[in-house]
Amino acid sequence: MDKSGVNNSVNNSARGAGHGFLGRYRATIDEKFRFVVPSPFRKTIKERTDDTLITLFPGPKNTILFFTQPDWKGFWDRFLAVYGTDFPALNPDMWYFNENTWQTRIDGEGRILIPEELRRHAEITAGSEVAVRGFGNCFGVTSKENFEKEESEKRLKKLLKRFEKEESSLEESSPSG
Repeated sequence: MDKSGVNNSVNNSARGAGHGFLGRYRATIDEKFRFVVPSPFRKTIKERTDDTLITLFPGPKNTILFFTQPDWKGFWDRFLAVYGTDFPALNPDMWYFNENTWQTRIDGEGRILIPEELRRHAEITAGSEVAVRGFGNCFGVTSKENFEKEESEKRLKKLLKRFEKEESSLEESSPSG
């Protein structure tokens, strides 16, 4: 655990400088539903902007996505290119997008408060351990349980793929009779 309270034992390299948010870390949600942003991610945020404003959005697989303002603008511009800018109030996809976007600031201790709606989305409670993962232009937070489930599913898929490949090789090498 570093002096900020972040447990970087999963991947504690200083990767990420100049390349966006990279790596995987652990953190704990405190009683006020905050977590300490891993120091490499705080460094990346400082490299990208002087602003401590962070935009949060519910991502796939019970993950909360965190964007700096420049990265959010890039994401938003791509979103508008797909959905258009004419009459966003009449577009239900835009409603969902806008209703589920939150903004918060990183406090002086390097912590971010997670709004209740997003805590429910990510299945996070006070005292729970979370996985904090870099995704290049943003980072994500999910519960340790959801992260482990996702990792387990990835390993199972790899194992099944390998088994199918081995089974196929055996069938090809056996004499037909």
